Order: sequence, then structure tokens, then C-alpha cells
Amino acid sequence: MGLFGRTRECALIDGVLADVRAGRSRTLVLRGRAGAGKTALLDYATEAAEGLRVVRITGIESEMELAYAGVQQLVARNLDEAQLSELPAPQRGALEAVLGLRASASTGRMLVGLAVLTRLSNAGATTPLVCVVDDAQWLDRESAEVLAFVARRTHHDAFGLLFAVRETERGGERLPFEGLEELLVEGLAPAAACELMAAVASGPTDENVRDRIVAETGGNPLALRQITAGLSPGQLSGRLALPEALPLGTRLEQALLGVVRGLPEPTQTVLLVAAADPTGDESLVRRTCAALGTGFEAIGPAEAQGLVDLTEGIAFRHPLLRAAVLSGATSAQRQAVHQALAEATDPVMDPDRRAWHRAFAVPGPDENVAAELEASADRARRRGGLAAAGVFLQRAGDLSTEPGPRTARYLAAAEAHIAAGSLNAGSDLITLAEQQPRRNAFHDSQCLLLRGMIASARGRGNDAAPLLTAAARALEPLDQPRAVWAHLLALQGYLTSGHNAPADAFIEAVRAAGASPRSQPPTGIELLLDGFVAQITDSHKAAVPVFRQAFAALDTEDAGPVLEMAVYAAAELWDDSSHDRMSDRYVRSTRALGGLAMLPLALSARAESEILSGRYADAQALCEEMREIAQTTGGPGIIGAVLPAEGMVAALHGDQERARELAAAVNGYAIENRLGMLADVASHSLGILEIGYGRHAEAVRHLRFALTTPYFFVSTRVLPDLAEAAARADEPELACRAADQLSLSTQASGTPLGLGVDARTRALVADDALAEDLYVSALGHLRQTRAVLQMARTHQLYGEWLRRRRRRREAREQLRTAYEMFSSLGTRGFAERARAELEATGEHARQRTSDVAAEALTPQEARIARLAAEGASNPEIAEQLYVSRRTVESHLTKIYAKLGVNSRTQLAYIMLRAD
Repeated sequence: MGLFGRTRECALIDGVLADVRAGRSRTLVLRGRAGAGKTALLDYATEAAEGLRVVRITGIESEMELAYAGVQQLVARNLDEAQLSELPAPQRGALEAVLGLRASASTGRMLVGLAVLTRLSNAGATTPLVCVVDDAQWLDRESAEVLAFVARRTHHDAFGLLFAVRETERGGERLPFEGLEELLVEGLAPAAACELMAAVASGPTDENVRDRIVAETGGNPLALRQITAGLSPGQLSGRLALPEALPLGTRLEQALLGVVRGLPEPTQTVLLVAAADPTGDESLVRRTCAALGTGFEAIGPAEAQGLVDLTEGIAFRHPLLRAAVLSGATSAQRQAVHQALAEATDPVMDPDRRAWHRAFAVPGPDENVAAELEASADRARRRGGLAAAGVFLQRAGDLSTEPGPRTARYLAAAEAHIAAGSLNAGSDLITLAEQQPRRNAFHDSQCLLLRGMIASARGRGNDAAPLLTAAARALEPLDQPRAVWAHLLALQGYLTSGHNAPADAFIEAVRAAGASPRSQPPTGIELLLDGFVAQITDSHKAAVPVFRQAFAALDTEDAGPVLEMAVYAAAELWDDSSHDRMSDRYVRSTRALGGLAMLPLALSARAESEILSGRYADAQALCEEMREIAQTTGGPGIIGAVLPAEGMVAALHGDQERARELAAAVNGYAIENRLGMLADVASHSLGILEIGYGRHAEAVRHLRFALTTPYFFVSTRVLPDLAEAAARADEPELACRAADQLSLSTQASGTPLGLGVDARTRALVADDALAEDLYVSALGHLRQTRAVLQMARTHQLYGEWLRRRRRRREAREQLRTAYEMFSSLGTRGFAERARAELEATGEHARQRTSDVAAEALTPQEARIARLAAEGASNPEIAEQLYVSRRTVESHLTKIYAKLGVNSRTQLAYIMLRAD
């Protein structure tokens, strides 16, 4: 039977298939209520995919706790050993780990995503490919995020993705497909609904009966089909009363259940086995049926009625049929089937699925099964399946026979969910743990710690900090390393709150952190905590040697999330080398953990390092990745990571409208969540924007906070900009105050970056006898650093100083260098200011051809061009940027055309001049 009233929807699907045939990747998400016709449209796509290879999988609600179950379905139907060996070694290892082919200490989610992307791209190069995913809302979290990642990263590959998503809450979590091209599948129009009813009715239908059914179902095709088919000729004609109206979902389930119950009992048994193990593994179903005393051939009547498809394994023709089969069985029947499936599953090859079946087979608490589930959680965590680990641990808690282990497992489950970004699930599990009898002090301290982590992840530092301090104090006699970590997180919460942090509570938290026990010798994390305590309670000079010891120790420790605070410390020390090293390690370690929830914070720290180095295209690409993660996970705290970095890039580029728009968004978020540090970051970006265009009085208005903010972090980095703006705005006293305060940190740190910025700042407020030596000294120090923008700004200020003293020839040299550097960096405001100053010396500023060409590149093209110029191969570029090799090839074609080159040698020359 064909489709009714779906001309528009079919045309859109035809367009997707046409793009894939032409080698242009495309994704479409079909969204609608149960029974709206999404599966029928996917059937249409499968039939219309002439010349394309189709791989089809279905999300199963009961499989949501099995990490990468969806990826396993997809890859198992699309990958043999030879194809696996074609993948780059890191990707091959990640995919083998999630397929259970090898053990792995840790598998990053994005590396798995890149492996799937590469595999699908390679497959599409041979025969264009369409991946069809029905009931995508029931995919396990790991698979859903991987496929959403693939959908967002594929651009120039011959494969497409079609997702069908039922509108459902899924525990209050956002699905990761938001932002992708979407088609809302709604009920049929009345005329099409009537056509469908006429096609399935057993006799003539009275107009009033027809109108009532159409109205009650809202035109839902599956409901129309099942309800109409279930009515007698007398009911259709209006001679007999219709059944009582029920909610649509209930009516659908009852209608489908009626179909199933009309089958022979052995057939129902086989269907129940197939529904209970959704792998579609016919061999496993056959073995299980035999153990239950039923032959597999009993499935025949179900196949004859079109309920199942046996072409490739066992597949239900509609996802709701599986749910109807499971809900229609008794609890005892389901337990017996799961027990038989557990016994038929190889404990060595698939221990997690065996444990999963055993968990559903037992009628009540069972410590042996709980221990198996705990082991499965550990394996899932090593594969990067944090959400799956959380579900395994929760089920292990449910089956625990003693209160102590039950509470511990609930808390471990909560921590896994928090790390995965499922904050609501984590909060619910903490509440469940708090309700358990006979809790001990460690359990209570864990509850405080985890609630503090949730508040922190939601961007509420003021709420998080008191909880974390209380947790740290409670943990000191129980788990000293964890106590130190909690103290550090508490300080971070207060510091990010900035001027909104209650001073008394903050100082008390600092004292508590300083008085907490230490190891002998102290660890890197302990030294990092000591450094912050010294900075807050004593001075920058006292903190510097402690921070340096911390950096040395952290280089050999597994620091994990603590590296965020190490990056902050490196910024305080004006240590660009440590900042680069720590931020890079922070990103790598966070990726390796597998969860996406914390990755934006690491990417934001890395973006700061790229901004310092003048690699704004790389910084912008990191911001785009943060946005992708925000769309995928919906994490509430992500906005605090992505918008400030984007705002600073926009300000440096001189994009005035965009910079102000982002600053307003950051400021609004900061006010809502009482995050003073973010408000300061927004003000700093606006100050930079104004300085670039020479509007110094406006810049002072934005930057004055640096002298009054109660804590450091942002203020230290703002002081040089405030001093410059104040000096140019004829506020010498303010400029001197900013310069003096800056020297307290830069002189104590003694780094080339700190000394260079300090010398330039003091030159602004010095008399002529000292100023020139200070500018020359600043340039000498900054040449030893990665801080390209600071170098360019120093040339500019020195050139401006020389011009005002009528030393035009020397001024031209400095201003020409500044202009060329600013043009290469793409900092339009600063470049315009340098151009005007240069022309005031009598020289006409000319932009180099390489700069003009390089400016035509998008941020992604600029990154690819730079990596190619540095000698990276296409596969190496693809792996570094998490895109497919074909996407790199397509971008390079565009890059060559834009730059007017035809070889990597020429590209390297252009990019070298641009740098």
C-alpha cells in the first residue's frame, strides 16, 4: 500500500537521495508523534534509494543502557575486517574497543565519531550510502552523540543520514539532533486520512464515523490504519456503536497488541525472544527458542502478516510492534526469556549483554548480578560510555542486597551521569542515595561533592562553592586526594563568581583549603591549591614558585579536570609556554575520557592559548566545535565557555556588531547566574574592540573594573589594556595605577611575556628619557614568546610614540611592521589604526597580496591551509580536525582556487608570508 498525502515529504527525501548520489552529504531528521508515519517515510526512502546502498538500524528503548549499541548495529552491517584495517590506527583502536574486539584503557567519544565518519566516507566512495535510523530517540546516548557528530562533520562525502525521532521526553534530556535539518511529520490532512481509511476498511464507512475517527486520531496514519482495520462492518457503517475513545498511545498499543495476540502461542514466544534481544541475531534467537522448547520456524505466521522482516536477521516492521510484544507479556514470561537469552549469550565474547539479560531475569535483589553489572559499568567507562556506565551502576544498585553497596553504586552512577552531562539523572540518583538507610560519612560527603559538581556544571559557581567546601572538609579524614580536589573546585566556583562571591565565605573557604592535610611530598594538585591559597592570602610573589612546582609535578600526574585551574594559573604567571602545554593536555585528556560535558571548558581554555598566539582561525574553529557540543548535549553551562571565546575573537577581528552582540549575551548569562568573572570577560572584549579602533575613552569605561575587582584571573590580563586606554584618553593617574598593579604580577613572574607587557605598559607612562628603552626592551622580551598580537601592539605603540616626536623615518618602520602583522592576523580595528598612523608619516599603506588572499579563507579553510603548508597529509589533517579526508580534499580545492596556487609548495609560501 502506497503513502497517502505525503507528496511534500517524499519530495524532500528525494532531494536528500539526489544529493547523496551527487556526492554531497546530507542529513534529515524526521520528527513526529508515534504512528505519524515516520517509519513509512523511511520505508519510502529505502525503496527510492536506487543506486545507493542502504544501511538501516533501529533504536531500542531497552538497549539505551548498552554503550555504543547503535554504533555496533551500524558498523556490524557495514564493516568487515579488511575495511577495519583501512582506518588510521587510533581510529581503528577506538572502533575495535567499542565493538568489543579489544580492551582499551579509554576511548574518546569524538575519536569513535571520527572512526565512524571515516568508515562511512570510505564506504560512500565506492557506492553512495544512506544510513537510515528509526526510533533514534531510543539510541543509547553514546551512539546518538556519535551519529550527531558524524552528521555535523560530514560535508563532502557520498553518504547521507536519515533519522526518525519520536517526540518524547527521554527523561527530560535533550536529544543531540537539534540544529540538523528537520522535517516535522504531522497527521494527514482530512482528505488523505479518508483515502487511507477507505483502503483498509472492511466495508463502506459512514461519513460521521469517518469524521469522528479522523478527529480522534488527529490524522495519525498508524492509528487510522489499526483502528479502522479493527472495526466491524457494522461499526464502520454506523449501525453499531464505536468503542470508547482512549488516548492515542493507548489505542495504538491495544490495536497492535491485538494483532500479536491473534498469532499462535509459539509464534508469540519467538517474537518475545526477538523483542527481548534487539540485536536481530537469528542464531541467538534460534538457540534461545530451542532452550524454551519452541522451534524458530514458528515465526512464520508473523512473517506472513508482515510483522517482521527476516532478510537480514530479525527486524520488526514497525518499532511500536516490539513495544507491544514486550508490554503484552507477563513479568514471568519476560524474566524467563531474559534468563534463556543470558544462558545463550557467550560470557567471554559479550559479557555486558549477558549481564544486561541477567539483570532483567532476576525477580529481586541479587548480589552476583549486581557485581556483574558493576564490571560492565567499568568496561563501559573504559570505552568512553559514561552514560551507559551510569545506567549499569544504577541497575546494580537496584539489585544490591545490602544498603552500603547499594548507596555506593547509586553515587557512582550519579558521578558517571554527571560526567556524561546528564545532570538531572545525576541529581535523581543522589536523592535516591540520600534516601538509603545506614549511610556512612563517606556517602554523605559524596552527596555534597556531587551536588556541588552539578551546580558547577550548571554554571552556578556561588551555589556550588559552599557545597564543595563542605564536601572537602568532610572528605579530609576519609579521602584526602578527593578532599584536595573538592577544595580546588570550591575556589574555582568562588573565583568565577568574581565580585558576586560573598567575601566572608570566600576567605573562609581559602583558609579551609590552606589548612587541609597534604601528602609528603605534595602532589601537583596539592601544590596547585597551595599556589592559589598563597596568591589570595599573601601575594603574587609568594605564589609564583609554588605554581611552578605545581606545573612540574602535574606534567607527570593524571590531573584530569584540575588542568583547567592549571591553565588559569599559567595565565596569572604570564607563562605562555605552560599555558600552551597545559591547555593542549587538558583538551587531550578530556577527549580521552569520552564524555562531552566537560569538553567545552577544555576547548575554551585552548582557544585562549590560540588567541594569545594569534591563531584566530584555530580559536574560531574551537568555538564552532563548542557550539556543536552545545547542540549535541544541551549542557546548560556550555554558554559560559563558548560565547566569551567567540566574543574575544570577534573583538580582535574588529567585527563590531558581532562583538557587541556576543558581549551582551555573555553579560546577560553572567547576571542571571551571578558569574562576575564572565561579566568581566565580556567587558574586556569590548575594551579590546574600542582600543583597536582608537576609541580609548570608551575602552576605559569598559576596563576600569580591573582595578576594583576583588579577585584576579581576568583583572591581571586586563591591566595592560586599561593602562594603554587610560594613557591615550588623558587619564595619566589611572594609567599609572594600572601599570603599578600590573608590575606586581609581571615582575614576580619574570617570564618574557610578563616582562615584555610590563615594559611596554611602563613606557606608556614614562618620561621620554626612559620610554624608548622600555619599548625596545619590550620588543626584545616579546620576541621570545608566542604572543604575536602583543608584539604587533608594541610595534604600534612604539611607532606612535616615535611619530609624535617627529621621528618619522623610524616611526614608519615600526608602524609598517605593526600594520603588516595586524593585517596578517585579520585584526581590522588595529590594522586600520596602524594604517592611519603610517599614512600620517607620509607613507601609503599597502596590504600584501598574501594577506588579501588569506583573508578570503574561512576559519576552517585557514586551519586546513596552515596544516597543509606545515606538511601534514590529508589523512593527518582530517584526524586533527575531526573531519573526513574527502572534506579536507574539497576544502583544499577551494583554497587553491582562492589563493591562486596549484601546489603545496606555493601554498606553503603564501601561508608563510601571511604568518
